[in-house]
Amino acid sequence: MNNIIGARPPAWLRGLALVALLWNLIGVAFYLGEVGVLGGPFAPPEPATEMPGWVTAAYAIGVFGGALGALGLLLLKRWEGPVVWASLIALVLDWGWVMFASGHGIQPLGIVVLVVAAGLVWLASTGAKRGWLS
Repeated sequence: MNNIIGARPPAWLRGLALVALLWNLIGVAFYLGEVGVLGGPFAPPEPATEMPGWVTAAYAIGVFGGALGALGLLLLKRWEGPVVWASLIALVLDWGWVMFASGHGIQPLGIVVLVVAAGLVWLASTGAKRGWLS
């Protein structure tokens, strides 16, 4: 029924996209703290486990991709779909290392981050199928 191009998106979509953007910007701030650009509450706790370069790269792709994808969803742009997919894959790699290879064990924050990232992928897919995104 709603598979028409240019279908009117539901009112809640932009509100949810704005919340997702703010959530991902917090992730960007924590990434910048991890790499030493920001300090204070965004700095990693001591003693921090040093992440391998590929994990740091996955972290960056995950948080910046999530923020860009959430912005695309807020603007109702179809290009945000591949961006949030790349973000989800990168976050699975990042949190997979944190939970299973770093010795920190299962992290509740990691589970929440992955669920939110998967939710953005679902919204992108649903929005594209229903014609909400251009």
